[in-house]
This record gives sequence, structure tokens and C-alpha cells, in this order.
Amino acid sequence: PMEPEKQLHIEPNPSHGQYSITIVSPIESSPGGMLFRVKAVGLDNNSQFVNPGWNTVRLVLDGNSPLVIGATPSDGDEVHKGTPSQPIRIVVQDSVDPPTQLDLRYWVEGQHDLDYDGIPDWNEYSYLTMNTPEVQPGGLNIFEGLIQDNVNHHGEKVSIYIEGADAQGNALAMGGGPVCSEEADPCGVGSNEEEPDWDADLVTYRIREEFEPYLESENSTIVGHDDEAPLHPGTQYIARLRVVDRNGWNDISNVQISLTGELSESESSIWANFTKLEDGTLDMYLESGGLGLAVSNLYSDYTLVDGNQSIIDLNIRFQLTWHFPEEMDTDGVSTYIPVIEVSDWPCYVDVLEPCFAERGGLGNDEWSLDNDLRFDLDPGHFTAIDLATGQNLYNEEGEQRTIAAGQVVRVNGRILFSEDHAPAPEGAFDIVVGNLELEWRAVPREGGEFTVDILVPNVRSGHLDMFAWLENLPGLATDQTPEPPRILLEVDGVLPVINSILPSGDIPLSDAGAIAVFLNTSDASGFDPERPAVLHYIVRAGESEVARGSYELRTLLQQYGYGHWTDTIDITDGGVTELLPGYLVDVWVTGADAAGNPYVSENNTEATPLETWRLVRVGPDVDLFETDISWSDATPESGDRVTLTIIGTNTNDEEGNLTFALQRKIGNGVWIDVDDAWTEVTLRPQAGFIGEIIIDTEEVEEETVERYRLVVRDGHVVLDRISIDPLILQPPVARDAAAMSQQFTENMGTIMLYFFLMVALIAIVVLIVMNRNLGQLEPEGPSLDQTVDVIADMSAPPPPPEGFDPDAPPPEKAPAPPEGFDPNSLPVGATPPPPPGGAASQAAGDAGAQSGSEGWTDIQLLAQGWTHEQVDAWKVQQQEGKVALAKMKFSEAVLERVMTEHGIADREAFLTYAVAFDAQGDNYLNADELERAARWFTGKGDE
Repeated sequence: PMEPEKQLHIEPNPSHGQYSITIVSPIESSPGGMLFRVKAVGLDNNSQFVNPGWNTVRLVLDGNSPLVIGATPSDGDEVHKGTPSQPIRIVVQDSVDPPTQLDLRYWVEGQHDLDYDGIPDWNEYSYLTMNTPEVQPGGLNIFEGLIQDNVNHHGEKVSIYIEGADAQGNALAMGGGPVCSEEADPCGVGSNEEEPDWDADLVTYRIREEFEPYLESENSTIVGHDDEAPLHPGTQYIARLRVVDRNGWNDISNVQISLTGELSESESSIWANFTKLEDGTLDMYLESGGLGLAVSNLYSDYTLVDGNQSIIDLNIRFQLTWHFPEEMDTDGVSTYIPVIEVSDWPCYVDVLEPCFAERGGLGNDEWSLDNDLRFDLDPGHFTAIDLATGQNLYNEEGEQRTIAAGQVVRVNGRILFSEDHAPAPEGAFDIVVGNLELEWRAVPREGGEFTVDILVPNVRSGHLDMFAWLENLPGLATDQTPEPPRILLEVDGVLPVINSILPSGDIPLSDAGAIAVFLNTSDASGFDPERPAVLHYIVRAGESEVARGSYELRTLLQQYGYGHWTDTIDITDGGVTELLPGYLVDVWVTGADAAGNPYVSENNTEATPLETWRLVRVGPDVDLFETDISWSDATPESGDRVTLTIIGTNTNDEEGNLTFALQRKIGNGVWIDVDDAWTEVTLRPQAGFIGEIIIDTEEVEEETVERYRLVVRDGHVVLDRISIDPLILQPPVARDAAAMSQQFTENMGTIMLYFFLMVALIAIVVLIVMNRNLGQLEPEGPSLDQTVDVIADMSAPPPPPEGFDPDAPPPEKAPAPPEGFDPNSLPVGATPPPPPGGAASQAAGDAGAQSGSEGWTDIQLLAQGWTHEQVDAWKVQQQEGKVALAKMKFSEAVLERVMTEHGIADREAFLTYAVAFDAQGDNYLNADELERAARWFTGKGDE
């Protein structure tokens, strides 16, 4: 036995020595089987089991299927076609009782695809028996066979699967099956077909044929370079190469670019090396063969063409350095053609040489080296600009130009390579402008452009002669400019002087729109009409700025070193800015002489102006307080036309026109101009004038007071204003039949009441007459004495007032009035002393007739100490107050507010009292007048 004994079952001795044992055997036995035996154990009395070999049996247990664990070629491989047969190797694992024969099912697309659809149907597979496997330790069984796949072309497929079983009948596992099963009918990629399952078989491999990679020259070039043009150091180029390999773009191993066409010259070569990554893509690494070439791995890349696995486009960014071999600089006499060599991967494993290495040329990119530089002297490409005037001071003839000392000259230009118009690289060298004593430097920017700013010095000789040249050139580069550019300047260091400016002092407002300016200047170099003097001004009211502007003085007259500038300016900005008398105008002048020297700034700036003008008004004048102003009707009926007459005198010796305009008050301190309520009057020196303003009043429903004021203007300047008498607008008055109709409509209730009263009076008179007639018809008889009944019906007399003495003698005369009493001093509507109360008042009422608005009698007033003169005066005043009150107008809202604030309850008494406070006499009590009347009515006075 190969393994230790293992007990599977034990039980006690059965009766009569018979036994029946049932066991569960292992699924798989060791190779050669397992030996099963039955024996008696645990015998007593030294008994022994004498026939152990009689109850044994050897069994081979195999419950596992043989397993396919490997195949060559592998699934998805690309292999070269057989010559003529392709070896097939299948590895099966089965350690108990392995199979000795397998059925290989295979399908070769070029041979077995009967319907030419590229899909292996189940009935298109061919049959091959594989026998006598090679047995290796571990239960490995290797079957080998040959199939014919040499009829396939590049990319065509071969599908394989295995069928079979071991000696125990266990079917082969993991052997695969047909791509299209028998149930998948039809099988294909059509809409009504079942798709093929390429994972169902054991192996699907493709036939690979090796193709030569090549450069597609018509789609390859050097970007940034023209055919037969030179290549320049420091300039970036892109070698855009299209490489084609029918084995796939990932079959490219490396690409070499030789600019000189000699692949053996590494100094002029660039290599692109490719590495296959795990995801199937390529990694490209670039390197150059010497210091004369620089390549960029960061900015170089490759791109693929969608839908085409054979093409790869390379974008290799490179540039020549200033150390590139000088022998390539042939000045264009001879040129070089770049050569490209493309290599793919080796055809077989463990072989280092590429399968193919093909060469191609860039025939449309012939080149030569050009590393020399020059100034671009085409017309307008080299300039020396005076920044103050914009004038170009450089000219090819070398003529001398005038400029002021201290001005800035900006030299602009461009540096090119010597053989073409390619710009020089930025920052590679220095550009110098100057002479033996002075130098100004710059470096080229993008596009070879440069700028040098020169501050012109005040040279002693008055002449500045400068040249431009190149310094610190890299490598073996030289300056190939035929003749260096020259800038010749005449320097003027003397500033022009402003001698005077007119006008000065006061300027009439009427001339502000057209001020004639005269400016006297002087300079030894003279002046240029194309550089006019500029007059600046600021209009201010005190320290506040009103307006500012500037004007060029265009007219120039030059005489003996003097320049006379003249022009007319408008400081009103075309009438938009309204100026007032007393405004100040500060003026100063800027500009330059013919050389560009600015005017002297001392006492000629905004802070310290050259001249200050004062604006004054010149014209007639009037005093509205001395002017007769009156309405044709101060209380017109609403809708009537009224005329305001203005009669006055011009108070000075100036002649001119003034405008008189009406303004109406619409709120507290708010006045607006009345439409079309103005008149323009011509005033003569020290002479009178008359003006009229006619307005149409508005329609009103009740009496309305409109307040106006008169404004006099000279243009937009207000000379004076004054409040005038208000207009009291009366509502329309109906007349004749219309008046009667209106009165009847408005007083319908009163008229009906009067009608009913008249009917009642007539009825009363008729009843009285009838009563008298009835009395005369009564029979005669003794009269009845009704005294007792009358006495019984009489009420008790009222009690005397407190402190009343019925036995006291009456006063001999009335008491004297209070000290300083004036019967005529009471204001209209004055409140009398408090009336007597109780029975005394009733008794006093029985003694005399009633008088006054509050029911006071003459006897009651006399009993309070009044004299007969005071009583008569008070009665007259009360009557006048009622008449005046009937004419008085007021605002109900204002009246209620005033009475509430001062605690006044008697409306009629207060209004009668307030009539005397109509200060303006316009029969209208405004809020201020009612307030003052309330204070006096409540005894507060003018607090």
C-alpha cells in the first residue's frame, strides 16, 4: 500500500457470524485504485483472525472529470501560419485514470468557412483525433497534433475546442464548444440572427503575416519650414510624420530622423523610441544625438486615426541650437533632405533585430542652416518716434531732425535672420543704440521685435549722432546688416516763453460764448502750426468748480522769433453751461515750440494760472420794490383772463431787454413758472417802462386764493423777485332764471319747509277765527271765578340767589366800570363776563329783553357792572362780527385742528372772534391767522 490504512466502518459481532456493511467511498482514489478489506478486531482469549487476505478487494475510484488546463496557441494569440502545419498542444489534468484519446475540433477560416461569413458554424468544424499523450507528474497529460492553417491570410481566425472522456466515462471539462451551437440557428450578426459566442470555444487565434512599416511622405513635413528655406537656431519646428504598419501601429519600435540625410551622423539625428505598455498603448521617448539639436518630450506626442489601426501620426517638436555644426550654413547654395528610418519589433521571440527597417525622405523639406542676423530696414520697419509729437525722426537719407532736450525717442524695429524674413528668437542677444559716449540697450521680444526708449540729453554741441548694432550674439552668429541704421538729431534745450495773454480782468457775460484770445509767445527755434498752443480753462464759483475745457489756438503769426496765437473760444460749451456774474475763470496754456520744448510752467498751471478772468453782467437794472405792480382784477371769476401791469424805471445807463415772468406758489417755499406768463421789455437808459402779463385763471368750484410772485431775468440770470397780491378766484355765479333754478335745486329742503310752515300758519289762523266765532255764540250766564284753579296750577316761585337780602335797599346808582375800561376796546366777538346762574338768571331774564348772541339781556350785563355805553358798543360789535363772519372763508380741516389743539368748543363764538385776525384783509383765514386767534381767544396771547 502507498498510503496508511484508514478505517471507514466498525460494528459489533453480528449474530451467527453474518455481516452486511455499507460505506461511503471517497470520490477519487489514488492512482492504481484503493484496497478495501474486512477483518475481525478486538478478539478475546488471544484469539486471532487467521484469513486477512480472503476478505479484500481493489477498487479504482474516479469521480472527477479530466480538466483541460492549457492550450498552445493560446486564446487571442497572433501566430505565423504553419509551414505547412501548425502544432497544437493540449494539456489535460487527471491523476486517477486519465484519458488516452481526445477529439480535436477545429475551424480554419480560409478553408472551412463555407458560407464566407467569417463565423464558424457548428457543422463547419473539422475533426482530428489526438492519441498517446505524454504523462507528466501531477496527473498532467499532454496531447499534441498538427492542423493545416496555411490557407489563412493575415488576420483570419482559427477556432479550436476539445471533446473526450477518461476510462471511467467522465467527460472532459473546460474543453470548450462551437462558437455557434447547434441550437443557434441561424447564427450571425444580422437582426434576426443569434450572435456568435467567441468565448465558447477553447482557443481562437489569428494568423499574422509580417509587413514592412513605411513613412507616408506625402502626409509628412516639418511644420514651420518651407521647402528649400533655411532652418534657424532657436526657432521651434515640428516634425509631423505619418508612419504606416499593416501589423498595427503598436508594431512600431523606433523612428530615426536624420536632418542631413546620413543616418550614421548622430549629431544631426533624432530618435523616437517606443515601449509597449500593459494597456496596449505605446510610450514614446525622444532623444537627440548631439548638442546641436534639442527635442521636447513634454510637448511632443502621437495621435491615432479613428477606425484605422495601421496609422500613427508623430508630432516631434525640436529646434536647432546655436551649437549646430557651422558647415551646414551654405548660404542657400546647397541644401539637405531629411531621411526617416522606421523600424518595427522583431519577428520572433528572443530575436533582437527588427523584423523590418524601412527608409523614406522628406523631399519637400530641403533645407540649409542660417544662423546670421540683420536689422529689418524695409520702409517703415525701423522707426525713431518722438513720443511728444509722434514724428518719425529716422530716415534712410540720414537727414538731421530737431527735437527738444528731455523728450523721449522710442526706437522700434525687428531683427531677422540674414537669408530670409524669419524673426530672430527672443532674448538671444542685445540690441544697442548709441555712440561712443552714450548707449541704450534692449533684447528682442517675440517675433524679433525690440523697443529702445531714449531720453534725449541736452548735449553741449546741440547735435546727437547715434547708430544701432547687435552685441553678445550666440554661438557663431554674426551681424549681416549691410549698413547700420543711423539717427541724427539736433537738440534744442531752450523753453519757449509766454509774454502776455489777452483779454484780462473782467469779461461781460454776454461775451462768454465768443471770447477773442490773443497769446504772445517767443522762442529761438520758432513754432510749428501743426503743434498749436492749447488754452485750458476752469470756471469756478469760489472754490467750487463749475466747468472746465480746453481750446487749440489755431491761427499763428510768426515774426522775428515771436509767435502770435489767436482764436475765439466759448466757455459756455455752446450755451449748455449757464454762467453767473461773479464766476472766475482760471486760464493756462500748454504746447511746445517747433522742437517740442514745452512752454514755461512757472505761473502757468492749474494751481497757479496764467490769468484769471471775472465774469460780470452789463445791462439795465430795475428795483421791483419801487415798481408799480397791479392786477386788472384781484378777485376774478374763475376762467376769466386777467392782466398784470408792471410800471417801473431803468435805474442805470445801460440799454437792453429784460424778461418779467410770473411764478405761482404750490407749496411751502415751492414756486413754479406759470406757462406763457412772461413778457420781454426793452429798457432805455434811465427811462421808464411798461410791461403786461396776461393769464387765464383756472376753473374752480369754490373761492380759491392763488399766490404769485414776479421774477425779472436777464437771460438766465435772475435779477430780482417779489411777491405780489394774490388772486382770489370766485366760483361761477348763476343769473336770472338759471340762478333761480340753481337756488331751488340747492335749497329744496328749505323751500319745502317754508311751504309747510305757510300751510300751518294758515291753518292756525283759520282755527283762531273759528274759535272766536264759537266764543261769540256761547250763551250768557254768570262768570265763573277760576282764581283758585289758577293759583293751584301756578308753580312755586324760584328761590332767591344765594346771599340775596329782600330787605336791603336798592343801589342808588350802577357800580363804576373797572379801572381803565374802554367800551370801544373790546374786539369784535369778545366774550362777555360769565352769566348769572339759577333763579337770578331767570329773574333777570324776566326783567328785560334778550340781546347778544349768547342770550344775555341788558339787565344781566348791567347787573355785572357794565355801563349802558358798554352794552350798546358790545351789541354793535356783535352785529358787525356776524356780518364779517358771513363773508369770511377758511379751511374746515384747519379750523377743526386748531379748535382741538386749543380746547375750543364754541365754533360760532370763536369764528366771530377770529374775524379781527384777518391780517391780509383778503377775507380768508389761513392757518397762521387761526392759530393766533385761538391763542388770544384762550387768553394765551402772543407767547
